[in-house]
Amino acid sequence: MIIYEFNNDEWYLLERFIKRYSNRLTVFQYDDINEYLAKHRKDRIISNERELYLLTNVMAYLEDNDISYNKIRKNKREISQNEKKLEIDEIENLKKIISVLNTIYFEKLVNEERESQDECQ
Repeated sequence: MIIYEFNNDEWYLLERFIKRYSNRLTVFQYDDINEYLAKHRKDRIISNERELYLLTNVMAYLEDNDISYNKIRKNKREISQNEKKLEIDEIENLKKIISVLNTIYFEKLVNEERESQDECQ
């Protein structure tokens, strides 16, 4: 069963972001996400609920971690314009990926709810 198939841009953003910030993941998240990326490198799909949950969990964790890391780092020194532009681009990419994953997750949830209501009637 295919839950979602990433287009090339989405997959590139996802893979790039995870590789860049993988040092902030827990050991278990790191192992699981690298296994997922290796498994789906060619087909670029989310094939089950576990993978959807893993991706959503990892991206939310990285988002929380990224925000706190940037706050700490900004207090230590001023950043250049190039660094600021890169940071803004990365935050936008993160938002795009999380938006896609949230959309998939909530669509799946709504569909399951509809199916259960249909069964009750």
